[in-house]
Parts: sequence; C-alpha cells; structure tokens
Amino acid sequence: MLLQEVDERRKVIMGALSPRITAKAKDNEWKAVTEAVNSISRVSRDVLEIRKKFRTFRSEVKKKAAKEKSEREVTGGGIPDTKDWKPTEEALLALIETEAIEGHSGPFESEDVIADEPLPSTSAGSVARPIPLTRTHDEHAPLPNFGGRSR
Repeated sequence: MLLQEVDERRKVIMGALSPRITAKAKDNEWKAVTEAVNSISRVSRDVLEIRKKFRTFRSEVKKKAAKEKSEREVTGGGIPDTKDWKPTEEALLALIETEAIEGHSGPFESEDVIADEPLPSTSAGSVARPIPLTRTHDEHAPLPNFGGRSR
C-alpha cells in the first residue's frame, strides 16, 4: 500500500524542489500517503514514521541493486549470484530512477532544458536564454569563455 500511494504521487514526492514542487506540496502528499496507509493498517503511524519507513526501504533496495550491479561487472567474476527480489523490492526498484542506482551516464546531471518553466527575465525586460552545455557542432572546438579565467 505504501508503494502504491507513493507511486501515485511520485512526481511531487520524489521530484526536486522547484517553483511547482514546493516543500509544502511534498508535505501534503506525504500526509495523504500517511492517511491512506493508516486507513488499512492495524498500527497507526505519523508522517515522519511513514517517510522514514519509505526512506529506509528505498536505501536498502538501492544498496541491493548497486551490489548486484557491481557483482555483474566484476572481471572474470562470471555470472553473479542473483538476488531473490521480493515483489515489494521489485516494485520499489521500478520507482527508483536508474541514475539513483547506477549513476549518471553523461558529464552533466541533465542536458535538457525544462520547457514548461518560464525563463527568467533580465532587468531590461528581455528573456534570458539558457546557454547550452552540450556541443552541437565541432567537438574539438573550445567552449566559449564568458568572463572566466582562460585555460
């Protein structure tokens, strides 16, 4: 039940804080999760206990998945011992982003610009444009120096 409720609210609960996802919004979603869990549980828990239970379970699953990944990549290690994944662990693993277990594949956490968030405006009223962090033309050309130290 806990995982189902978190999954229904995952964009807010597991999302990064932003103008659209506030700490208050996260707190409200955790309150809703707590109410749903308490409605079917014999033991009543408060929001902090539910959050801690989820955080601890997520940590254990991430450790198990990371260990399985490292065993899989050992040179000459052969086929790693497969862990017996419980259905609840598999469900939580599906909720966790791949990067949370394996790390980021590229040099940056994200190379995407979020299109639905408004761009900040400058004092002159024009819209500030993001500077792309990826190379779109010559891979060997140096990146522009925007007033920083020269290399």
